[in-house]
Amino acid sequence: MTSVPPDSSPFDPDLDKRQIQKQTRRALLLILGFILALMITFIGLLLFYDVPMPDDSSLSVTTQELQLPAVTSQAAKNPLADLVNALKAAKMERVEELPSRARTLEPGTEAEVRTFLATQGQAFAAFDTLLHSPQAGQWRWPELGTEPATRWTGESISSIQNIANLIRLRYRLELADGEWEKCLYSLTSLIQFGSALQRRPGTLIHLLVAGNAQRMGESGLEAALTLQTVPADRLAVLQQLLTGLEQDRTNYELSLRIEYAIFKEMIPLMVDAADLQAYHGTKLLEPFAPLLLKPGMSCTVRAQHDQATIATLHQGWKEGLLLQTTLANEFEAKTQSQIRRLLSANPVGDYHHLQYTGSAKSILGRQLTDIALHRQTVLQLALRRYELDHGQVPDQLTILVPQYLPEVPLDPFTDLPMTWLPATQVLYSIGEDFTDNGGTFTKPASRRGPDLAMHYWWSDAAAKWREEQRLESQRNSAGRKSTKKKSASSKPAPPQAATGP
Repeated sequence: MTSVPPDSSPFDPDLDKRQIQKQTRRALLLILGFILALMITFIGLLLFYDVPMPDDSSLSVTTQELQLPAVTSQAAKNPLADLVNALKAAKMERVEELPSRARTLEPGTEAEVRTFLATQGQAFAAFDTLLHSPQAGQWRWPELGTEPATRWTGESISSIQNIANLIRLRYRLELADGEWEKCLYSLTSLIQFGSALQRRPGTLIHLLVAGNAQRMGESGLEAALTLQTVPADRLAVLQQLLTGLEQDRTNYELSLRIEYAIFKEMIPLMVDAADLQAYHGTKLLEPFAPLLLKPGMSCTVRAQHDQATIATLHQGWKEGLLLQTTLANEFEAKTQSQIRRLLSANPVGDYHHLQYTGSAKSILGRQLTDIALHRQTVLQLALRRYELDHGQVPDQLTILVPQYLPEVPLDPFTDLPMTWLPATQVLYSIGEDFTDNGGTFTKPASRRGPDLAMHYWWSDAAAKWREEQRLESQRNSAGRKSTKKKSASSKPAPPQAATGP
């Protein structure tokens, strides 16, 4: 029997340490493996996971809503496309190419503007042909329903914007030349043109361009109608014309559905590393940009937004704008956190939706602003007719009903009657901030003022404002001429040729 030495231990301390270290490494490896598996799973979800496409049948757009209606007598024509083609063939020059002072017809630029407009005869003829076309119901933006949105050039929008600017420049010159009837014809033509365009299928940008054209014409009525005394019956005819030219909510809803259809079509083209960098503020994710746009997630968020907006618009303009504002603010707040952005599986889609909600809210706000100003314009004519008949303006707008108005126009931001301040002779709407500031404004008909307001056009305050604007225009013109002369005089004299002794 072998005896154990008395000084030997039955346990090996080094062996115990090795076993503990081995077990610790094993535990750490398990933990690291688990963490790595979680990270791989998260990255996989981040890069490859997407939700199914949503049920967006309520947002579908039919072919009949975009294309020309069939006619039996001849092949369907599109007068609006004819106008765009005619403007292209006429090589219409852009108003923006004129100096800024000529575009606003500052004093001393009349001859330059007259010369410029004289070269645009073909463009004006094409515009008049469109207005007198018996096929007004067949106007269509040329690109809709004829080619995919990926091939749109924006040529038609640019052409319409420019012809509207040409008409505005023309009526300003006609007014300056004292050609009142021609000026009023140009104004009403531009108003009808813009209104008819708003009733045609189009995107939000198409609606915005059309609304701008109509607003251009209506904003020029003040100067034209206060230039001379216009009889009440003439004002009544003009008021009747304007009353039927207001934008309808169904057209705006159709625009939202068209926008959604185009959005789905354009998704493959939305992968842009620059968008991802703008959203995250870093280039680290740039190599993965194509994987960070999820069609299902993007369409789901967009469809939910548009479906909710359309459902709310059925209740009224005000309700639609309030919801748009709420949805835009909520999504912006949700995506402000950098952590939230980094953890998003659809950052490119989130970026585009963030841009869309902001622009959609702005365009709808502009839509309501145009409607409010349009209704105020109708009220201006009714107030003037009353004044011509009674020698004074009414104390309340309800006095205008029913002889001068069927009912008092509503403020689209409140769904309550438009506000009239007889003491100061101011008409106002509370505007996009939904806050009543008692009719306070710094500039008439400005959406950036405390309230969306304007003077009664035939009041002393309005006349004073117009005179102040005229004097300011003269001062600006004189200042620019003075600066130009100083600049010319400060140039060094050209070197003189050497002469012999």
